Amino acid sequence: MLVSEISAFFEQRGFSVEQYDEHGKHSIMVKVHGFSKVIKITLEGSPQNFVVEGIFVEGQPLYGFTSLFGGGAFLLKELKLRERLLDLEKEFTSYLENVVIRIANSNSSGG
Repeated sequence: MLVSEISAFFEQRGFSVEQYDEHGKHSIMVKVHGFSKVIKITLEGSPQNFVVEGIFVEGQPLYGFTSLFGGGAFLLKELKLRERLLDLEKEFTSYLENVVIRIANSNSSGG
């Protein structure tokens, strides 16, 4: 249920989402349109005891590379993406907390 809730969060915001299951781990790859970057979310454990890990911003802008190609526009685009992903991460964290509380409450009430 949590995997589908997380996938729905990103799909509702227009992202492409792919899910993978390997060795008891559920991975969700969220593609950022127009960039080679992906958001990686991993869920591991049982429904009563689980861990959610997310990587929203990985690496640094390629400053040396961008300067070779008049890189101001590329660098600006990269920095705007980084800012957007940080905002999305905050929104996702709040959403995830609410979903976990809702699921825990429904499980404790027998629903």
